[in-house]
Amino acid sequence: GMRNVRSGYKCVVDAHNMPFKKDSVDLVYGWQVAHHLDIDRFLAQLKFVLKKGGRAIFVDNAYSPQWRYLRKLLPRSKVDPKEDLGEECLAKRAGEHGFLHFRSKRFNFFAYLINKLMRNLGFNVRLVFLERLDSFCSRWKIFRDNLRNMVWSLEK
Repeated sequence: GMRNVRSGYKCVVDAHNMPFKKDSVDLVYGWQVAHHLDIDRFLAQLKFVLKKGGRAIFVDNAYSPQWRYLRKLLPRSKVDPKEDLGEECLAKRAGEHGFLHFRSKRFNFFAYLINKLMRNLGFNVRLVFLERLDSFCSRWKIFRDNLRNMVWSLEK
């Protein structure tokens, strides 16, 4: 459904078949969805619907090494990507579809693990200091490469 969000609209649509006119959308946002998509079909749809200067922003957890390892062990579905959709692959594919300014940043290691444990134990708290610890530790490549989530964006 759609609803007015300041001067625009928010709606949930099929990412492979967006019901918008060419060059009509300013922003596409997705949360924990991109790893389920056929990335080439999806990027083609983004290219079609985004206005010049339009942006797409996604947050996903399927890019961590732990998740990628589990995907190798689990049975594949029709929508699983054929390749590893890490930063390098996404940047390359976005470029192949004519997108500019691919950016990505990983986040959440201690914050995710400890906060999830606390929720599972019945405590509804958010330990902000863990987010600061993640930020501090992300100076080191070995830590940065194992952060659970990734936010990535591109521009038409």
